[in-house]
Amino acid sequence: MSEDEEPKLSVPEEFYISVVQTCLHSLGRRGQTRHNPLEMAAHVQKIFRVPNSIHGKILKDQYSKAPETYLLRVTIIEARDVLQMDPNGLSDPYCILTLCRKPVGKSPNKWHHSQSVPEGNSPLVGSSIDLSTTPPRPDTLSLPISVTTSKSTPSSPFNSPRVSPISSPKGARLGENSPFHARRNTAHHRSFGRSRRRKSDSPAGRYQITQTELGLDAGRMRSNTEGDASKLVGNMEEESLNRTTVKTETLHPVWNETFDLEVCDANIDLLELRLTMWDWDEETSLWEAFKSLDSGHKVAGIRNIVRHVKGGINKSTDDYMGQVVIPLVDIPNATLVEKWYQIHRHHTPHHAGKVHLKLNFVRKQKPNEEVKEESKLSHYHKLAVAFYEYEGEKHLRETGTPWDGQISALSQLVLNDYAVQQGIHKLSQQLIHLSALLSFHHQKSVPYTPRPSLIARQFCFDEPDTEQSPSPGGQNKFAADNSPKKADYQPVRKGIVAGSSSVKELDPVLYDKGIREATYNVHAETIAITSLCLYEGQAKSVAEMYENNPDFLVFEMGLAEMSVCCYADLCLKRVLDVPPLFPASGLDGLEVLQTKCRLQNVHTLLSMKVWKNTETAPHRLVREILTSTIKQSTKAWLNQRLTRMPKIEGNLKPHELTEILDKLGEIMNELCGVCKPNKDYKNFFVRYHMDYYHIVAQQVDQQITSCLLDALSKLNQYQVTYQKFPENIAQSSTSSLKLYMMVKKLAFVLKQGVPDRDALQFYQFHLWFQEPLIFWLSTFKHETFERVRRALDMDKDVVLVHQVVKFSNSAVDVQACFAKVTEEWQKIGFEGPHPRCVAITKVTELICEGARLYANRVHWILEENGFYREDKETKFDIKDKLCITLNNIEHVRVYLDNLPKLLQWQKNVQDLAKEHNDVLAGKRTLETLQRLTRTASENVLMQSSTLEKKIANRMCNEVSKFMEHVVNPTEDEDHLDELMGYIDQQLETLYKQLLPQIYPRIVEDVWKEILGSIASFMQIGKPPVYYHNLRASLESLEVYFQRSGINLPSCQVKTKEYVNLDDQLKVNSKTTHELMLEYYKRVAADVAMSEEYLGHVGIKMIYGNEKKTKDSKDDSGKESRTVILKVCNCVDLPGMDRSGLSDPYVIVELLPETSLASHTVCQTRIKEQTLNPKFDEIFRFEDIPVSLIESGAVIGLTIMDHDFLVPDDYIGEVFYPLKLAQEIGNLQTVNNAAVVMLPIRRPYATYSAEFEVIRHRSQWDHDAKQFLVKRTRAIEKQKKRTDRPAAKTQTSVFASAGNALLSLCC
Repeated sequence: MSEDEEPKLSVPEEFYISVVQTCLHSLGRRGQTRHNPLEMAAHVQKIFRVPNSIHGKILKDQYSKAPETYLLRVTIIEARDVLQMDPNGLSDPYCILTLCRKPVGKSPNKWHHSQSVPEGNSPLVGSSIDLSTTPPRPDTLSLPISVTTSKSTPSSPFNSPRVSPISSPKGARLGENSPFHARRNTAHHRSFGRSRRRKSDSPAGRYQITQTELGLDAGRMRSNTEGDASKLVGNMEEESLNRTTVKTETLHPVWNETFDLEVCDANIDLLELRLTMWDWDEETSLWEAFKSLDSGHKVAGIRNIVRHVKGGINKSTDDYMGQVVIPLVDIPNATLVEKWYQIHRHHTPHHAGKVHLKLNFVRKQKPNEEVKEESKLSHYHKLAVAFYEYEGEKHLRETGTPWDGQISALSQLVLNDYAVQQGIHKLSQQLIHLSALLSFHHQKSVPYTPRPSLIARQFCFDEPDTEQSPSPGGQNKFAADNSPKKADYQPVRKGIVAGSSSVKELDPVLYDKGIREATYNVHAETIAITSLCLYEGQAKSVAEMYENNPDFLVFEMGLAEMSVCCYADLCLKRVLDVPPLFPASGLDGLEVLQTKCRLQNVHTLLSMKVWKNTETAPHRLVREILTSTIKQSTKAWLNQRLTRMPKIEGNLKPHELTEILDKLGEIMNELCGVCKPNKDYKNFFVRYHMDYYHIVAQQVDQQITSCLLDALSKLNQYQVTYQKFPENIAQSSTSSLKLYMMVKKLAFVLKQGVPDRDALQFYQFHLWFQEPLIFWLSTFKHETFERVRRALDMDKDVVLVHQVVKFSNSAVDVQACFAKVTEEWQKIGFEGPHPRCVAITKVTELICEGARLYANRVHWILEENGFYREDKETKFDIKDKLCITLNNIEHVRVYLDNLPKLLQWQKNVQDLAKEHNDVLAGKRTLETLQRLTRTASENVLMQSSTLEKKIANRMCNEVSKFMEHVVNPTEDEDHLDELMGYIDQQLETLYKQLLPQIYPRIVEDVWKEILGSIASFMQIGKPPVYYHNLRASLESLEVYFQRSGINLPSCQVKTKEYVNLDDQLKVNSKTTHELMLEYYKRVAADVAMSEEYLGHVGIKMIYGNEKKTKDSKDDSGKESRTVILKVCNCVDLPGMDRSGLSDPYVIVELLPETSLASHTVCQTRIKEQTLNPKFDEIFRFEDIPVSLIESGAVIGLTIMDHDFLVPDDYIGEVFYPLKLAQEIGNLQTVNNAAVVMLPIRRPYATYSAEFEVIRHRSQWDHDAKQFLVKRTRAIEKQKKRTDRPAAKTQTSVFASAGNALLSLCC
């Protein structure tokens, strides 16, 4: 500077003057300054390098300009444990805040708060004066006091004195539309009666607040007649007081409301701050007050009601709860006082609760001066930057060691005084300090050029040279001249050009400890402001803090974001010098990255609680730099591998395509290893709200997908070209399947880090392999059939695999082949319900055809070896080879039953139905799969059954040789044992060698063949003993086949053939007498009408008393009966003579003829020329054994037509069981019995088992021959009737029988 040139300020003069004023004139009580004001001003001069002439002029001019008035800023935060004033045990508190003179003649130490006494132990003043001892003084208001109110949001706990004007209700009134006025109309009123009554009318002795104690013209509150809130009564104006809002029904109210009260500096020693707390009351009746008593506070509520009644039934004023009095001289200057004050009431020593207050003095804005809050913050930022730069350079110059970020006590005092007097919030101060510290670090560290693209993008700069305030989220709208510019953070050192690309590592100028301490200070202030109130429940989050006050910390956060962005960008410049971030190697690489790039400091800055969210400019910048670095490392690693592959272009030869697919598979396999989640890397980058593996997966997806799609396109072209050459398709399918498995494995690994299916294109890999899938299945089919043929060719000897296993190598190989197919499909795990169901159908069809092929090949081999040729001369024995062959077929077939579970039919068809939203589609698919396996299983079982039946047939050929001798034995020979020995030998072999599911089928076939042999060899017409012996042999065989070891179920033993054979043997085993009894019993029980009506015969039959008879053989007594029969008449007999009439008579006999020793035949008299003869003849049969009667003996009535020259004609017959005879008393006769009308029948040639056996026995049995002759004559000698009557219906038949009975009764 030349001598003629006037010295100039390096900073705006207005700014410098405001700083000097702060040093010279502190606000509040005199004599409390901790440093000499001139010393503080000289310190400021030194920092800003102001010439002495200018500084002296400003100092002289400002020394006498002490502010006459300034503001006392009071923040009422909350209160606790206030008095219970309402019947429900709660209160509705609000506060009135005033400045007033100290009471004359009273000691301030007795009733007033003093800062010299520690909190919690200081004697606090009671807030009310007894009217009887302290009368009102009208001179109280002689001191001119000005009280101002500023407007804010009372309910927000985050109001910054700097951010927005503090507001509180100005003489707050509650109008008719307020919620408190609405509450007056509810049932929970608090004042009693309808008429008004002033508190001054209350009984003597009640404590009241005077005008003097409020420092105003009125001393108490009451409600007006319109229902408005309480207001001062008298000459007090609304503007003269400050009042909080009413907090209803609480003992721990929370306000967070700020008030500015103007203070005259000359009278500060005479003034005191008075906070009076009141309880809002409304009108209510006494009954409503009692009804509103809370169950938990009934005692206190009743006490409050009594107090109200004592004070006056018609009370309409609010209740006084207590007050706090603080002398202004006790509030230190340049200090924000925050503490709890005791609330006192009357002269009692008891406390009425506590209230939490913040107090400090701030400068008053001049009348015509409009100073924006942003300007104050900008000035404070410039001041802080200058102080930190001065302190830091001084430390570096004097010590030569890094600075710890701590400034001198004098600098801290100036900054603090300036912030307090300007009303700058503590959190704003800490943010500006942090920004100033980072700015110093930028300037004094290494040559640094910010990344223009990144910084501009984070702060939405349109052009690099455009100056714009940091506007995260577009909410920074303060003045441009005070805004932090982008150019402010491009420092240039002497001799080094800004923007140089060379970055040299130098010793740091600032310890990391300094940055961390500044960060922790910001963090601590943020926690303090979010948890401001003790009784407001949980602490509010930072998001709620910004949401409740959108303009909160806009300027400060803009500074912080810009400075942190530049610091992070500077630190991360060194990220290129660290080892590659991919693949994740271990902790060593992360430690190098964290140390070299000072990421611990960056993380500390990004972790400050003050950030609105993790999408601020610094967070985005750090994420973008680290993401770009990770992507570049991943891209370089992939390019290094992909360049080793052959080029995918042109028509590829088989070996070239295979080489490409194999190389891709190797890369995929290597990626699976390096992409597995590493917890160290994952947790490290999570600190910066980054997903390391998501970034890696995106880069892998971008590069690998394109290369893989090109290779698959060439594969599809190749397989279409060579589809008729199975060898080429098999070779390419094998390579493509290996590649698919590697791709699937890599997709699984990537999903562990990136679970979202839509995040990567790589997750759709199954769609890329739909065409190769068809050729995979074709290759499976070709290889399966070849393996089946090869297995049978190699298994010519058909030997057991192992002694424990009952099948040979061919069955094991075939089933292993099927298992390999299903296993490969399970590994493929193809996604997409539709292609998966198509492939499952193909796999099922492939295995079914393989099972059929195996069964057909086995039968073809057996046929070629002559197994099915008949050879009756050679004895057949069951061989192990034959059993193993059967086992092989069954072993292969059983695999078909496992396919639904192995291939997950049910799950896949459900997914298919869900995808198409069609249940019928899934049902049809499932039916198709079931039909495939069912048909294949039936075909294989048919082949197996053919072989089983052939084995049983060949075995039964030998059985037949034994069975012929068993059925027709010769004397002294037991061929049954020989038969069972042979069967036992063969079945033992089958039991040992066959599978458990085949053995019962073979045994069943053998049993059927044995039954057939017995039936074929059994002779007819033999004596009963022959059939008795044969039946005993059958029973022995039955027991044999049901014994342990064979265990043929009873249902399979007693088949239809067995039942028929057994019935035939039972009938033939009976005697002729038993057969005749069965025959007559069956004929007598047949009540069906005959085709031709032959009339009825009426009889009465009774039996008399039983008696004992002696049997000649065993000389034992037997029971017998005497049966008496009366033949009454016949009706509607057929005509047998030419005249159309008949000469009927009835032959009566006891049947069968062999029942008694002597066969007695009786006959009625002949009734000539009649069709309705009446006989009324009685016949007596004595000594008939009861056993014979019970066994089915009958009375036979044969109706004959008498002829003279020719044999008598047969008309018909009737059989009536003897056991149906009626029992009568001793004094009754047969005439007392009821008539029984029996239809007359003629026998016809119908089949009867008993009749057939008798017919076959007639050749050697005399009784059988007589029976046969008699019955044959009755059947064959039936003359046609001559009367030719019309066919009678069943109704007419019963009518005729009824007429006959009527005639008998008459």
